Amino acid sequence: MRRMYDAAYPPAHPPAWEAVAAYIGGNTPHVWTDAEWEAQPARYRLPIYVRSNPEDHVAATDARQAIAWLRTHNVPRGCLLLLDLETAVDPQYVRAFDADVLAAGWKTCAYGSLSTIFHNPRPSGGYFVAHYTGTPHIEPGSVATQYADDRMLGTDYDASLVADTAPLWDTHATPTPQEDDQWFLAASN
Repeated sequence: MRRMYDAAYPPAHPPAWEAVAAYIGGNTPHVWTDAEWEAQPARYRLPIYVRSNPEDHVAATDARQAIAWLRTHNVPRGCLLLLDLETAVDPQYVRAFDADVLAAGWKTCAYGSLSTIFHNPRPSGGYFVAHYTGTPHIEPGSVATQYADDRMLGTDYDASLVADTAPLWDTHATPTPQEDDQWFLAASN
C-alpha cells in the first residue's frame, strides 16, 4: 500500500509519503505548475482532471485536454489519470472520457464520494473512493481510498491509501519510449 497526499495548492510541508496527486485541469481551483510538481518529494504521481459538473461539458474535449497534459509531461502509458467527479453521476460522460483516455494509452480512475461513485460505470483504472473514516483503509471495490481530509488531519493536504497494484506514474522508473516515438526509433535503425 502507498500513502498519498493531495491538495488544491501544494502543501507548505508535504509529508514524506510515497505518492502525491495534483490537479492538471478541469474545474479545479488551481492547476499545479511544473515547478510545483517538481518540488514534490513523492516518488509516485497521480494527475487529477476535475469534472464535478460533467453534464455541462463534452467528455471528448476534456479527455483531449487531459491527454495533452499527459503527453507533454511524458507520463508513461499505462499509468492512471484520476477523473475527479466529486458527487457527480454521469455514466455517458465517464464511458466516453475513459474510452478516449484508454485509446490514447492511459487508464482512467474515477474519484468520488462513497455515496455516489459506484453509480458511475467502472472505468479502465477502477474507482478511487472518498470515505472519511480517519483510518487508513481501501474501500472494497476500489483501488484507492481518501480516508481523511485536511481539516481532520489539521494539515493543508488530504490523505489516501492506494493499492500497490494501481499503476501510478513512477518518477524513478527508467523511461521507455512512448508509442508516438516508435516510428522515429524504427526509422533510425
